[in-house]
Amino acid sequence: MVETSRVARWRKRLREEGKVAMTIWLTEQDKARLLDIAQQWHTSPSALVTEALAGYHPTQPSRVSPDTDASQLRLLIREILREELPGVMREVLVETAMVTDTSAEDVTDAVTDAVAESVTERVTETTAPPGLAAEVLEMLTGVEYDTEKYVLGKLCPRHHDYQGTGQSLLYKRNHVCLACDREKTRERRQARRKA
Repeated sequence: MVETSRVARWRKRLREEGKVAMTIWLTEQDKARLLDIAQQWHTSPSALVTEALAGYHPTQPSRVSPDTDASQLRLLIREILREELPGVMREVLVETAMVTDTSAEDVTDAVTDAVAESVTERVTETTAPPGLAAEVLEMLTGVEYDTEKYVLGKLCPRHHDYQGTGQSLLYKRNHVCLACDREKTRERRQARRKA
């Protein structure tokens, strides 16, 4: 009874001070940290939270929106294309001018490959929503693959060119060429059958 009346008096005093009860959900680590800090400073967790709120003045509310990130990356890609495309076009035209039998399709493919490589390098340096670089590359080249499992990379020693991109399709987990892996597996099986 004495304990109940003491808690009741404490709650009544807090209400008279204009305070209201509130439940918050924390991880065990955050709760332990809050209680440790409160104990170190000889104050209650409520007073600590109140003090933290008084000192918290963000300049802007934080907004995490994938649309904003994607639109910023699209602007970045446009900027990269604006900067890189003229130089890439010059290089490709100089290279193709040396060859007399060049079709418009070859020039288009060369430009697409060069721009895709440039955009992929610059976009992957930034933090992007997963798969955006692959989506842009797919838009430019028309090449499709599972971006969760694979990535386009440098041409492998066996020169497996994935769908005419000038790059090999690699496993994401170990960067081994998919076609090389299949060939090596086939070769091992044939060697076992012969033995």
